Amino acid sequence: MNARPHEPAPASRATPRLAVAAAALAWAPIGFAAGVAVGARALAAGAGGGSILACALAGAGLAATLMGGAAVWMPAKASRVVTLGAAGVSFALLIYFVRDFVTDRARQAEAFEAAYERMGHFALRIESDIAGRRPFSSLVFNATTGTYTAVRPGGWLCRGTGSRQHALTLFRQTSLLVQATPRENDRCPTRASWRVGEAAHGEPPGERDQAACAADTALLATADTMVEATERRASCRRMDGSRLR
Repeated sequence: MNARPHEPAPASRATPRLAVAAAALAWAPIGFAAGVAVGARALAAGAGGGSILACALAGAGLAATLMGGAAVWMPAKASRVVTLGAAGVSFALLIYFVRDFVTDRARQAEAFEAAYERMGHFALRIESDIAGRRPFSSLVFNATTGTYTAVRPGGWLCRGTGSRQHALTLFRQTSLLVQATPRENDRCPTRASWRVGEAAHGEPPGERDQAACAADTALLATADTMVEATERRASCRRMDGSRLR
């Protein structure tokens, strides 16, 4: 009685799957780069900023799907050659994207440092008539030291430290207040005053410094974010001094 031929090993059946996966992975970065190029042209034509990412992801998915499917029908040797070539191109693209990203971040850091140095001394005061306003009803911020003092709900007086990014953003947004439509004092629930220059290194802003209505502005939103982001590191006490936190 003749012996039955051996069935193919499971590894031989898995080979096409490995080829498909390898082809898909090798071509996905190429499709991603092509999608970035298409998205950049769409952005230049007036599309939203999310178009680049959407096009890039679509390009990566399309390239991976098409070339993964093509690997099933291509001869094994040809599939390996094409996949290795695509992998080499993808590796080069990866190096380019990483280097471009690092270079862009370095330029952003240099631009930030230059803008921060030009800012000089800057002090800001925000006062709100809204009782129990969260996260604060009164704030004094000194950009030179990065520190702030805030009156928070429940009668807490908190002292904290914001980041340099907070300081620069607050400084830039004060100029927008001057351009905003002014409100009568009795109709503005939250007001801001600020001082720029050497004088800002000392006392906080007062009545004779620049002032404007700060209600519903980006400046107020940034100040709120700063206080909320640093509240765990802030030192707080009851305004009557009865208890520390």
